Amino acid sequence: MLASSKSMKLFISTRGLLTRLIILLSIAVLIAVDRFTKWLAVVNLNEIGKPRSVNIISINDTNILNFTYVENTGAAFSFLQGHRLFLIITTSLLVTGVLIFLLTDRLKAS
Repeated sequence: MLASSKSMKLFISTRGLLTRLIILLSIAVLIAVDRFTKWLAVVNLNEIGKPRSVNIISINDTNILNFTYVENTGAAFSFLQGHRLFLIITTSLLVTGVLIFLLTDRLKAS
């Protein structure tokens, strides 16, 4: 019975580690996809001094879906525009906190 209990704890511990690794890998993949799509937008839609709009879907003369390059230097909807350093520090602290949480044993297997 004791050996079974130890192996069960090891399984739960390993399962928790695997869950954390999957979460971290998923976050890394999402960030990579986000950066890639932003790069595509800059390369294909940004003309110096004049953002370009590209029509993706149209029916007859009606444009249904357009992609237009626009820069947002603040947070959501330009909130805190011009406070870039504050946004960088806040985001860095939050990301560090989440990583510490995921890498410690605080995430318990249910």
